[in-house]
Amino acid sequence: MAYIGTSPSNGVRRVHTYTATANQTTFTGSSTEGVTLTYADTNYIDVFQNGVLLGSADYTSTSGTSVVLAQGASVSDLVVIVVYDVFSVADTVSKTSGGSFDSAVTISGALSSKGGAVFNEDSVDVDFRVESNGNANMLFVDGGNNHVNIGSSSDAGGVLNVSDGTSFSTGITVENTGDTHGSVIDFLNNSDSPADGDYIGGLNFKETNSAGGTHQFAKIFGIATDITDGTEDGALTFETSAGGANTAERMRITSSGELLIGSTTGGSSSSLHVQGNGTLSVFQVADANSGTARNAILFRNSSSTGVGSIQINSTGTGFNTSSDHRLKENVDYTFDATTRLKQLKPARFNFIADADTTVDGFLAHEVQSVVPEAITGTHNEVDDDGNPVMQGIDQSKLVPLLVKTIQELEARITALENGE
Repeated sequence: MAYIGTSPSNGVRRVHTYTATANQTTFTGSSTEGVTLTYADTNYIDVFQNGVLLGSADYTSTSGTSVVLAQGASVSDLVVIVVYDVFSVADTVSKTSGGSFDSAVTISGALSSKGGAVFNEDSVDVDFRVESNGNANMLFVDGGNNHVNIGSSSDAGGVLNVSDGTSFSTGITVENTGDTHGSVIDFLNNSDSPADGDYIGGLNFKETNSAGGTHQFAKIFGIATDITDGTEDGALTFETSAGGANTAERMRITSSGELLIGSTTGGSSSSLHVQGNGTLSVFQVADANSGTARNAILFRNSSSTGVGSIQINSTGTGFNTSSDHRLKENVDYTFDATTRLKQLKPARFNFIADADTTVDGFLAHEVQSVVPEAITGTHNEVDDDGNPVMQGIDQSKLVPLLVKTIQELEARITALENGE
């Protein structure tokens, strides 16, 4: 059949046939061919009525989805609308039509997508791999085993595995260069049935040897859930290897801010709790001034002013409290020490927890009325639960009273010797 009408240079031809009703003017929607009428440009359509090509004055085509005749058609008139879409010939796939490729596709330039990109949409067991300049598996998605690997194609068992492939280096670096600081890493537990003691997440350091055995070096766990009362205790725990694949807890930071070493339970108000058969050691770094005392522990008040220290040098340890004359006023050298000293009541006793050892000392409340600065706590004090809060004594605070008494006695002896 010969073509009559306007012809584009390159195009796709679609035919839409309609059988008219009495006085029908508008033709739209699905045609006899089962195709819905659409066109992009009124200059690229031809309209026929009973085989006769109509002129542009005989119809209106501006909506893109319908053609309106200037005069109503008769019953059973055949109205045929031919639409031509212009296109450029190229080795491409229409973005509206989509497409598929049965073989590899090579892209030399940048790949840009303004929409979503889905790989293995139908759960096809196909891997996804991205090469870098020096690594063939810089990013490797294992389609069959549900793993994402960075730096290697070998799965280490986790959902995300990071490996440098050849040498030891930083595995993951997280950097925030913006002004807004949010979470760096979130550990989430979406389990519907957690058990008591379940941890939300953590870090596990372990090694698998060539024989297939696993040696665990350390673990860091965060936030254990207590199902019995529906709370999270907020503990952060640190475990080290206890041999083989097992680890043992060595340190814990509790929800109240206590640092526990060698224990899982701390004191009622301690910030640092150390427990075990070991020794807490503080070492002085060797230098040219090894005889110079250096602070091993420095104590500060709430204003960050130093009020005491424990100092060490190459031969000894000093326990110091603030005593500079610039910190003091109302200095008096004339007080009566002997009378006060005679009020002290030294005693011999044993502690209940150590019944077989007798020692010399004082009862704290008996000293408190004489040298109150030597005593901490209140006589017979209890906490809110009725538990006893024990008093303590710093016996070094008695030294000034002892020295002054000796001076007073020495003066009296000298006076007697001189017959005064």
